[in-house]
Amino acid sequence: MQTTEFLSAVLPPPGNGYYCCVELTTPRREHKFVESIESLYDAARAFDGDAKDTYFGVATFTEGIGRTAANSKNIRCLFADVDVGDTKTYKSIREAIIGVSEWLTSSRFPVPYMVVSGYGLHCYWPFTEAVPVNKWKPVAEAFKRACASGGLAIDYSVSADAARVLRVPGTSNYKRREAPRAVTSQNPR
Repeated sequence: MQTTEFLSAVLPPPGNGYYCCVELTTPRREHKFVESIESLYDAARAFDGDAKDTYFGVATFTEGIGRTAANSKNIRCLFADVDVGDTKTYKSIREAIIGVSEWLTSSRFPVPYMVVSGYGLHCYWPFTEAVPVNKWKPVAEAFKRACASGGLAIDYSVSADAARVLRVPGTSNYKRREAPRAVTSQNPR
């Protein structure tokens, strides 16, 4: 799946505010606010080309400055960060995918878009249209409770954070500089 297709599926369409691309490698943590999916992807490629960990804001923002919850405008999906590692519930990406699959069966949620973030799994459930963040927030909180009650181990600080950034598919995870890992996505349909 192409990165721009993925971003178009999970983000509000153009005209709903500014998109945000962020690099979190350097101490100053550069943010770029843009008005199109193509410009967002171009910014991500530029950051990644400089070997910087690259993220996108899951919401659009009212102002082209300040990636804050108060500046968040619209959002178009629910999302979950499924951590993977020796000290986590899921020891591997495979275990995380199995955990998500089991939760999907019991919860009856649809199959999400999945992004292997290099060392974890991000899941996205897009809406048919963008909604204001204030209408999304209670739904996102209920989603977190559904994950918890169904036994899906996610990072609960992520799923109701409108200012959250997650890794851009088609870039690399430079957490371990000596062996960067590809960030990949798959379309569930």
